[in-house]
Amino acid sequence: MSRYLKICLALCLLGWPVADSMAWRVRFDHGKNCPDLNRKVTWHDYITNKVRPVGSSMGNPYGVEFRWAKLIDDRDAIGNLMTNACYTGGYIIKPAAGSKKGYTSRRFYKNSRGRNETDARHGLPGDPSKYEINIHGVELMYTDTGFVLDKKGRRVGLLVCYGSNECGRY
Repeated sequence: MSRYLKICLALCLLGWPVADSMAWRVRFDHGKNCPDLNRKVTWHDYITNKVRPVGSSMGNPYGVEFRWAKLIDDRDAIGNLMTNACYTGGYIIKPAAGSKKGYTSRRFYKNSRGRNETDARHGLPGDPSKYEINIHGVELMYTDTGFVLDKKGRRVGLLVCYGSNECGRY
């Protein structure tokens, strides 16, 4: 990954504005423990941190893309989630100073003026050992194979081991 892309991602994750037209995708932990690339690891083991987080992470990071939510078009089943936004998150078991135990979630989207925006939430409820996942304040379910299910049990999203800002294309 280029140094420029690393810097832009770091700034974006910190909430700094980056070039509005810049598209990016960054793979978390280089795929080492990610179920996308390591078929010995289930999403359950990854999210519950049974697979040790890589580096200094407090939890294993993941991305969520709502690839099928627009086809279902049921706002009651996915709450206030934006289907054209990308989400990243993780489940924090041992929070660092100033951080909270629970789910953390960050949303990346384009605002009404076409500019990149991001916002984050921390300490969200949900029990990953029960296949519960909290995406930006909305509690849904996930499967070992990486599907995100809406409140009615339908496949609406996909867990991935990268962060991106290109989810508007789904």
